[in-house]
Formats: sequence, structure tokens, C-alpha cells
Amino acid sequence: MAGGGQRAADGREPQGAEQAGGRLRHGRPVLTRPVQDPGLVRVLVRPDITGVPGDEAIAKVAKEKFGSFGTFGPGTYAATHVVNEAIAAVCKAGEQPSRKNVLEQIKKTNLSESILGQPIKFDQKGDLIGAKFFLFKVGQGGKYELVPSS
Repeated sequence: MAGGGQRAADGREPQGAEQAGGRLRHGRPVLTRPVQDPGLVRVLVRPDITGVPGDEAIAKVAKEKFGSFGTFGPGTYAATHVVNEAIAAVCKAGEQPSRKNVLEQIKKTNLSESILGQPIKFDQKGDLIGAKFFLFKVGQGGKYELVPSS
């Protein structure tokens, strides 16, 4: 069923829902499974850490423990690390963590390196400074292959 119960007047899924795993959000298709069509190109805001220098050891352990993994886990790991560091800074200052003071510490984040292969620091709008986009081409068997930048 489409997200939010959205269906065409005749009860059919709106066009594009099948390609998106059968779900829609705000009238747009939502991917509920990995795209595995060979030749398709996807744009992601997270790198494949198996190609990030310095991440070899953690990528190896993750593969041994979980098998294959995609680009969502490392980004979540990095975001959780930022929040944990902010909470630790609040506690170190002798304060009780709250939404307000943790957010203020997150804004001060200045990590020189991260699992993503880049520093983590935010501008005044809260955007990641030096944010990158990654192009992946879906290869045989659904394997994502990084498209090199020119």
C-alpha cells in the first residue's frame, strides 16, 4: 500500500509505486529495497567506506560480523558519534544534557577525521562543510561501483 494510504481513485497504486517497492511518501516513490538494475546510476551523500583510506580495519570487521553492508550504516555511525561527543561535552561542563545544550554542542563539532573519510564541521546553517556527493553505478549482481570524479 502507498505511504499515507494514498491510492488512485480506482484503488490502484499510483504510477511509480511498484518501482519504488510499493510505497509513496508525499506522493513520491520511496525506495524500500536496494536498487539492483545493472547500469543504473545512484547519487548518495555517503561514501562506500571500503574505499576510504584508514577505514580498512573497521570495514573488514563489519564484513566479518555482518556480511555485506551499504552506505547507510557508516553515515549513521558518524552522526551518532557527533551526538555522543556533544553529550559528553555537555556533561564535562557539569551540565545536565538537554535538547538545547546538546544541539549547541553539535553546532560546535569540529572533527578532523571521521569514518566517512572527511572532517565533520558545520556552517552557520548547520550544513556539513565540504559535503560531498557520490555517484555509484549498479553493476552485475547489484554491486555498487563508485563512479570516479573527474
